[in-house]
Amino acid sequence: SCTDCPIGQADLDGTPRTSCNTCWPGTYSGQGTTECPECPAGTADGDGDASTPCTSCNPGETAGSGARECLWCPSGEVDHDDDPATPCQSCHAGQYSTPRSTACVDCALGTADFDSNPATPCLSCPSGWYSAIAQVSCAQCGRNAFDIDADPSTPCVNCAVGYISSPGSTVCFACSPGQMYVYAQSINASSCQACPLGQYQDAEASTTCTNCDPGQVTDVVGESSCSDCQPGKFAAETGLSECDVCDAGRYSPSGMSECTDCVAGEIDDDGDPSTFCVACEPGQYSAPAQTQCTTCVGGWADLDGDPATVCENCTEGHYAGVGVTACVT
Repeated sequence: SCTDCPIGQADLDGTPRTSCNTCWPGTYSGQGTTECPECPAGTADGDGDASTPCTSCNPGETAGSGARECLWCPSGEVDHDDDPATPCQSCHAGQYSTPRSTACVDCALGTADFDSNPATPCLSCPSGWYSAIAQVSCAQCGRNAFDIDADPSTPCVNCAVGYISSPGSTVCFACSPGQMYVYAQSINASSCQACPLGQYQDAEASTTCTNCDPGQVTDVVGESSCSDCQPGKFAAETGLSECDVCDAGRYSPSGMSECTDCVAGEIDDDGDPSTFCVACEPGQYSAPAQTQCTTCVGGWADLDGDPATVCENCTEGHYAGVGVTACVT
């Protein structure tokens, strides 16, 4: 009688006079067959025994026809269709996967695929930077924006009015006293600028500078306070950068908006407007704003002793010398 080729063997030459052939690893044959069929794609001959059925690969694995083992999808590749008969597919840049995965994972908020290699993990962005999901790079917080919570998964926040920052900052800085906050719409940028001459700002984070009051000035930019005009000088208007000198015959103490005339009877004897006027001597007088006293001439006298009034002519029968206060007979 004829004997069937056993399981795992086959009559490969179709000749009944010859012995059955043992099938090779990666194949399987049933009883009484004439060929050794390969394990179909998606299955494998895990034990290398053609007499045992090929076994199906698990999700996240792949195998071609005649495979002896199921291969894990490596890092960066996935079994996208849960079909081990199809090849693993690469993840896109901005994604990653671990071995034996069935789906790619987007890089999370605050992380990025810096090397565009889905086989490597996504890495966190540094403080002062931000990223959306599935990114290959982080975005630096721009000028005048900052990473308010030092969390790269949250968007950068614009600095408040009066505050500025450099790119990649985690804090904003207030414009200092002596500066004002300026926004340039044409270039969408903010900056702190020094207060100009004649102005000041004593507070931080301010958007304007203030004119100095009359009697005060700033003679350099970026001042936090105004300076009083020195004695003998004045500033008549607001917002001036220098004080003017009083004219001869006038004077002023510090911080004045105008000069004061020497009154009648007093003079600016030293030509220095920073000093007070001095009274004329008896027998002299002066009009307002003078630098010299006038001495009563002969025949005239300072009868009332008041240097603010002019000398008087002596009456008939009286006479007076120069610079005297009385007429005599």
